[in-house]
Amino acid sequence: MAAEQLEDGFTRIANHILEMLLQAPIGGRELRVVLAVIRESYGWNRKDCRLTLLQIGQMTGLAREHVCEVVKRLVGLNILKVDTSTNPRTYRFNKYSGTWNVVFPKREHGSRNGNTVTVPKMVTQVFPKREHDVPKMVTPNIHISTKDSTKDMIKDSTRSLERTRSPVQQLFDIYFEEYQKAHGRKPDVIGGKDGAAFKRLLNNHTSEELQQWLVWYVNSDEPFYVRVGWNIGTFSSQINGIIEQYNGGGNGTRGSTGTVRSKEEEARVADLERKFEDVGKPARAVP
Repeated sequence: MAAEQLEDGFTRIANHILEMLLQAPIGGRELRVVLAVIRESYGWNRKDCRLTLLQIGQMTGLAREHVCEVVKRLVGLNILKVDTSTNPRTYRFNKYSGTWNVVFPKREHGSRNGNTVTVPKMVTQVFPKREHDVPKMVTPNIHISTKDSTKDMIKDSTRSLERTRSPVQQLFDIYFEEYQKAHGRKPDVIGGKDGAAFKRLLNNHTSEELQQWLVWYVNSDEPFYVRVGWNIGTFSSQINGIIEQYNGGGNGTRGSTGTVRSKEEEARVADLERKFEDVGKPARAVP
């Protein structure tokens, strides 16, 4: 119960701002993202805050790609200001509701029990329809003669109704973005093999944990990771050592980055380095 007390922290916000947010014709996702920015700025007595899309997603429960879309809409509505020159980006809530690009509800006067009251008349703002908002309907072929064609039709219909990306796809998204940001080029990915590696890791770890470790791994200057090019296969095989390095603990020897590796991890790394050195060497002549 202690966490619900004001003594344990509170966010100062003008009543007028809350009233304007309640009247603004924005969706639930937009409101959640706005509240997240207010919490991380006003909640710390600041006018702005630095957040990643992943952090906003964790605070609001939204998928990362949805957070990106919502932020773009809020910027277009002039409710949020975003400075892209910083890393992470800087977010600022625009408290001047008169400058928002929205149509507020019109108010009409009515009566209740003989007293004059103000009754809000809601005016819904029309957003452009996005293709993935409306599932595509698949019209079945009447002349279906085989069971296989029926199964294929059901599979196609199921794919067309998918609206969220899987945890594996989210890991690929994080990997591609962080890799290009850190190294200025696209990574070499083996789709089926690397996707299977992510699936195995998801059996033992959460998607959020793997995303954090993946960001650390791609930005690591550990010599072995540099030599193998920060590939997903190494991330999967060295996950235990990466977790130890990410947490900055464990017993073993230290790498050049000052992180700690266990003896078993050190042996695996040495074995992989030997295999890496053997690649490209000419084969021995057979007598």
